[in-house]
Amino acid sequence: MKNIIAFLLMPTLAWAGNTVFTSPELGLTFEHPDNWQVATKKGDTRIRIPLSDGSSAQLLVFPRSFNGSIDVWNSVERDIAAQQKHKVDAQTQEQLLGVPLLLTRIKYTESGRAMQALSGLVYSATPRKLLFRLVAPDADFDQAEQILRTALTTLRTTSGQLPAAESPDRKVTPEDIQAAQGKPETETVITAKEPKNVVKRKGPVVVSTFAAGRKLSLRLPAGWTGQSRSDGSIVLRNSDLSGPLTVSVLSSLDGDFPATALDKVAAASLSTYTLVQKRLDYPAAPNDAGAVVSSVWRWGDANGKVVECDAVGVVGDYYWLFGYRCGFPVPGTKDIKAIQELMKTMSVELAP
Repeated sequence: MKNIIAFLLMPTLAWAGNTVFTSPELGLTFEHPDNWQVATKKGDTRIRIPLSDGSSAQLLVFPRSFNGSIDVWNSVERDIAAQQKHKVDAQTQEQLLGVPLLLTRIKYTESGRAMQALSGLVYSATPRKLLFRLVAPDADFDQAEQILRTALTTLRTTSGQLPAAESPDRKVTPEDIQAAQGKPETETVITAKEPKNVVKRKGPVVVSTFAAGRKLSLRLPAGWTGQSRSDGSIVLRNSDLSGPLTVSVLSSLDGDFPATALDKVAAASLSTYTLVQKRLDYPAAPNDAGAVVSSVWRWGDANGKVVECDAVGVVGDYYWLFGYRCGFPVPGTKDIKAIQELMKTMSVELAP
């Protein structure tokens, strides 16, 4: 109750003009100052919030699938922060639209400057949930948060009905998702399982490579082989996979951040499609070896019926990245299973 009261009583800012932001996929709308710079692409929204000293904060708004428990969500947030070597300052729970708002506050340093980030998940019983991430310099963060919270006081559902709180026991049906998105005939949503005391299981197959001037090891599950190339990429093969899969081993120390790299791969492949029939975005979650894995799957037409997976797996400052496409349903049905098994165990680490 203390957190809820604090949220409601936090001082608000007034603005001269306002603009309405609406997400049909989320079924949510809110008002914000008209000086916010808003850009939405493929359902994800990036917002630049001007601050009084001339600097700015960045607000990211995502529709995300999740119906695991609150403990699972908080654990995933902590794991991601640990992989990025960021400090979790606090994890709290407030209330918004009558349902839990799960907040994680992060502190870190970027290019010598102290930064803060606040992520929030509206834990509603909906196929897609509102996930936001506010990022700003530490010195300006209080002001940025105050502006965001003022906007969130205007948050409403487009239906006019308040959502129910999520429950890990609720079954998400394809009909629910079709109603929320208005397009896919069928959809699959990841259901996070409760964490267990399981020892990390690293792949027994080790392939040497390098990134950011460091020698690294890409670890693969049994049954896979890898051949290194001069550019640092590795060609993987498996008897259950219809063709070779090329994995790049990269580092955020001298290149893109993992999420940016994944976005670039997914965007580049999208231009080759004449029709995308279905897309699934799997949110970041740790695999059996401790790598935090995110993936984007597409089914559609690109010189024939195809299925494609673009994925990234992050361990600290290093990550693996790949894009793989094949015909569907043949050999795609078999390939999907092989790739899923690979992503469950593949990781990267500093070589001894």
